[in-house]
Amino acid sequence: MPSRRSEVDSADGKLWTYFETTPVMSTNILGFVIADYDYVSNLDGTMKIWGPRHLLPYATHPLDIAEKATRELERFTNSTVHVPKMDHVSIPHYVSRATENWGMIAYVEYSSATPDDLWKALQDALDESDVPHDDFKVKEVMDTWFKQAAYPVVTINRDYDTGEIKATQQKRVQFSESNDSEGNDAWWIPLNYMTQSNPNSSSTLATHWLKPQNESVTIEGVNINDWIIVNKQLTGKYRRDISCFLILNTGYYRVNYDITNWKRIAAFLNSDDYDKIPILNRAQIIDDVYYMIAIKQLDFIISFEIINYLSREIDPIPWYPAFRIIQRFEDYLWMPQVAAIFKPYFFNLTHKLFEHIGFDEHPDDDPATIEIRSDFNRIACLYNTHPHILDKCRAKAIAKLLAYIEEPNKIFPNQKVICFGLIQANESIWNQFLQRGNETARSHLMFLGCSENLDIVEKHLNSFEENDRYNYLFRNMLENLPNVDTAIDFFIKKFDEIDQADKFILRLIIMSIGEDQIEKIKAFAEQRGLDISKHLADRIENLSKLNDNLSKIRSALENIQFSVAMHITLNNDTSQANKIEV
Repeated sequence: MPSRRSEVDSADGKLWTYFETTPVMSTNILGFVIADYDYVSNLDGTMKIWGPRHLLPYATHPLDIAEKATRELERFTNSTVHVPKMDHVSIPHYVSRATENWGMIAYVEYSSATPDDLWKALQDALDESDVPHDDFKVKEVMDTWFKQAAYPVVTINRDYDTGEIKATQQKRVQFSESNDSEGNDAWWIPLNYMTQSNPNSSSTLATHWLKPQNESVTIEGVNINDWIIVNKQLTGKYRRDISCFLILNTGYYRVNYDITNWKRIAAFLNSDDYDKIPILNRAQIIDDVYYMIAIKQLDFIISFEIINYLSREIDPIPWYPAFRIIQRFEDYLWMPQVAAIFKPYFFNLTHKLFEHIGFDEHPDDDPATIEIRSDFNRIACLYNTHPHILDKCRAKAIAKLLAYIEEPNKIFPNQKVICFGLIQANESIWNQFLQRGNETARSHLMFLGCSENLDIVEKHLNSFEENDRYNYLFRNMLENLPNVDTAIDFFIKKFDEIDQADKFILRLIIMSIGEDQIEKIKAFAEQRGLDISKHLADRIENLSKLNDNLSKIRSALENIQFSVAMHITLNNDTSQANKIEV
């Protein structure tokens, strides 16, 4: 368990460390290590890698991998670890075959082969084979992928007079305005392609190589009236798993196209022949389209034309990148001006998908269907995009909450699901929920902000001794299920009791979505002599830009400014909603 505090005994100089209460566990799960080690830690201290000091400079990357792997496992299993920290410990001459300790994983120190050893073995095998490979050097190729950050973007441009197609690679991958990767990095990139006349992707062997020293590579023999899709994904039988489209492609790179080719792909996807493009390529296209918009390499009108095809799609695989895109915008979906566009758009976009997967689980569901149904239900329930299933949403959330209260060590639902179940929970359920938190050494203070009843919030908040209880409360109010009006009112009421109140008022400004909220914060700040005028002005400017963009999107959708037939409108047809079977 995490340490709670440490103190030095003045009598004998001993250092006493006090830990949080350990939950009930089998004795074989308990473990401890005594060693002259140091550690590296993640930002919140919940994960550490321990080892000899001279090895810790190499621990940053494993720490990043361990943290990401933990999040993915929690998401995949829909549960969390039973203790709030995890220590990864390097141990020399470790002989145990099992390290199933709660909160600690032990590893054996050992030397290993280097990547160069592998490249040499592969090169030797290639040189001894009958495979033509000219100047192909395995180490040279692989070093471009192992020793360079980021990944390339391949751009396909066609001269529609001559039919010549050129592929180039982008040597600068922009992740954000504050984190650019610039330089002369270039890769050995395996290329292959399919066309409208020949959409066969049974083989993903490279037909061309785009080399670092080449400015471009030319692709010939493509019908000038065809679309072209580069980086084929394997067709045929594959594991019905969300991760499958990440591992069955030709190369790890994104692809951008000239505008004409994007429009041809959009038109084909929005036709009855859309499924002739292999399913994994359909997923790739959705993912690449979003990225091109994010780096401002593609117009949002074309992106809507591409995404519009999902109104036909019932296979879960292409929906995976679509839901990941939606997640990136969840902070905005609570805004009334955003919801007015998103809710009817999402309703119509997912109509056929929902008819196919339904609301409830089935014994024969494959992993992909299970995950996409979970994504769909979460969005539909939290943002009320499908009003006819709202009662089912509430019932399911409350059932998961009650199941957790009954067996807290068995399952820990998604935080937003718990929050959704607690929104209208009565005093009795709150008492049981918080009691379980005390019994399992989990702090449920973070969930107080879920309640719409300020009396419940205030009563239980006072029962917690944590110094940062207001930090937990406001973070929950503004992140899980944003309740900005309640948060503002509670902040004003408790202002004199809150440490570092300036930090919280800035957070409230960032989450404010309406003029009335801005004015309430402004009036309070003036009354208390707080100078937040710059922050208010910045927020007003950001909201103005957001509203301008929303107006453009609404105008495009309402005026049908598209080159393909759009099957999505901003009108919710409730008669259709009543016909959907759940």
